[in-house]
Amino acid sequence: MTMNRNLILGALLLAACSHPLEPTFDPETGTYAVEFNADGNLLQRVVISSASPAKNAVLTVTSTIYNAGVTRPITSRICGLDLEGLAMIDTEPHCAGFSMQTNLATNDSIMQGDRRTITAAAGDYTLRVRHLLQPDRWVELKLHVK
Repeated sequence: MTMNRNLILGALLLAACSHPLEPTFDPETGTYAVEFNADGNLLQRVVISSASPAKNAVLTVTSTIYNAGVTRPITSRICGLDLEGLAMIDTEPHCAGFSMQTNLATNDSIMQGDRRTITAAAGDYTLRVRHLLQPDRWVELKLHVK
C-alpha cells in the first residue's frame, strides 16, 4: 500500500511541472487519468473508469488532492463530486453533506469518488469534475460515449 501511495504521490509531483497534462491510459488498471497543479503545491489526480464508455454504463470518477507544500486551508466536496458536461444519473444514494473545510497538512491527501450511469447519446463530450471548492478548481476530461 505504501509503495502504491509513493508511486501516486510521485506522479502527482511530476504533474506540477506541466499544467494540465493530457489524459493518460494505464493498461495495468484500465483507467484514464489526468493530473494538474491545482494551486501552487496543491496537486490533483482525477481518474475515470473509461474514456469511451457506452450509454447506460456506470462511470466511476475518483479525485485525489495532495498537498506538496505547507499546511493550508481548503474546502472540498464530500459525498460525491460535482460533474458537468455529460448527461448522467446517480447510480447509488449519496449522503446529504456537500462540503468540508480542513487544513490539509504537508504530504497529506484527501480522496472523493462518484459513480453515475451515463444517459447521454453517443458522441464526444467534455466531462467537468470539481472536488476543490476553495480554491475553486474544475478538471476537464474528454470522453467519447459509444
